[in-house]
Amino acid sequence: MDKVLPLFKEWGIAGIKFGFVRVGDQEATAWLHEAIKKGADYQIIVDVHDEYRPIWFSRTYPLTY
Repeated sequence: MDKVLPLFKEWGIAGIKFGFVRVGDQEATAWLHEAIKKGADYQIIVDVHDEYRPIWFSRTYPLTY
């Protein structure tokens, strides 16, 4: 993520979509949260295709329309 997100930002890519992400366990949830935070740092939308269980992220990174 640290190498690809700056490149995507440079290319003008607005968002990425994760699919088939392991969900439920602490390690997978921590990875996904970190990926979402890094996406926000680069102003890149992160769409999670799988069963994502938002917690405090809904307040920290709210949806804006």
